[in-house]
Amino acid sequence: GWMEKVVTEGTGQSIRGAAWPLAGKSGTAQVTINGQPRNHQWFIGYGPVNQPKYAAAVLYQNMSPSFRNQATVLFGRIMNLLAAHPAA
Repeated sequence: GWMEKVVTEGTGQSIRGAAWPLAGKSGTAQVTINGQPRNHQWFIGYGPVNQPKYAAAVLYQNMSPSFRNQATVLFGRIMNLLAAHPAA
């Protein structure tokens, strides 16, 4: 239930309009590379919520701290592709 709330009410709201209801968790690890602050962004989740078929983890490394979590966006795109092309 908490992973669903991440998508409906929390940091994963950018994927609320996905083809399937999704659930997941985002995260950020702060690092310094060549003296510059960077973030490793991740999102791990599953879908569809009511009858899970797929799980995925996405990692974006060395992102500017000012960028929103791109891993969440890519996770949503992956799940939309899976929804559009179900396995036979």
